[in-house]
Amino acid sequence: MKKLSLPFLVLLLSVSITFTAQTTNFGTDGVYTGITITTPYSVDFQTWALGLPSAQTATLYEYGGVGYTWALTQDRAAITGAATYRVLCTKPGSGTGGLTTFIYLPKLTNVKAITIDCGISATTGNYIIIQKYNGAAWVDLTPANTPFLSEAGWGTLTFDININEPIQLRIGQTSGAFYLYRKISVSAYGPAAIGNISSVGNAKIMGNQLVLGDDKDDVYFFNLSGQQTKILKNATNSIVLPNETCIIKVVKGTSTQILKYIAVNEK
Repeated sequence: MKKLSLPFLVLLLSVSITFTAQTTNFGTDGVYTGITITTPYSVDFQTWALGLPSAQTATLYEYGGVGYTWALTQDRAAITGAATYRVLCTKPGSGTGGLTTFIYLPKLTNVKAITIDCGISATTGNYIIIQKYNGAAWVDLTPANTPFLSEAGWGTLTFDININEPIQLRIGQTSGAFYLYRKISVSAYGPAAIGNISSVGNAKIMGNQLVLGDDKDDVYFFNLSGQQTKILKNATNSIVLPNETCIIKVVKGTSTQILKYIAVNEK
C-alpha cells in the first residue's frame, strides 16, 4: 500500500477546512429549492463564523440556509468610533450598472414585514431593493431608489410586505457603499391593527362605491378578521367596492379615516 507524503496530507487537510461555494438549497439564479420555512424567521449574522467566504465574489454562496453574492462576514464598525459587530458585508461598487449584490432568503410560508438591522458609513446615493420570486422572475416589492439608511452608522429598516402565501425574498443594492447587515427578521402575516370606525373625513360610502374626491388617497381593504386583502395607491374619484363586507382604511398624508362597508347581499 502506497503511503501518502506529509505535504500531500497537509494539502488534503487544508482543502477540507476551506469554505467553498455550497448551494444545496439554491439554484444558480438564487431561487430556493429547499423546504419552505415557517415564519416568523430571522438570520443573525453576528453568530456566523468570520471570513465566509474569504473574499467577495460573484459566486453564489450559501451558509446557514441563506444565499448571497459579493459578500462576506467581517467584524466592522459602521463609522469611526462606533461599536464593532460581526456583519455580512457587501462589496462596494458591485451594484453599479445593475443589481448584482444580493442576499437570498429561504422560501417562507408568508410575510408580514421584513426588518433589517444594518449599518453604513455614508448615506449619499445608497439604495436598497426588496424583491420576490414570482415563479418565473424576480419582481420589485419596493420602489426604485429606496434609501438604505438616512444617517451614517447603525440603524434599522422595516418594509411592509403583507403577502399571505409562500414567498421567497431577496435583498439587493444598487450603489457603491459597504452595506453592513447584522440581522434580518421576517414577521408572520396576520391580522392588522386597523383602528376604530370613524365617519370623520372626506371619504364616503355611497351604494357600492367609495367616493374619495379629487385628492390622491391610499386605500387599504381588510376582511372582518383584520387581514389585509387589497391596496390601492393614489386613488381618486370613486372606487367600486367588492361584493363582501369589509373594513376600509383611507390614508391621506397624516390623516386616516376608517369605514365599514356592508355588502348589499349581506344587508
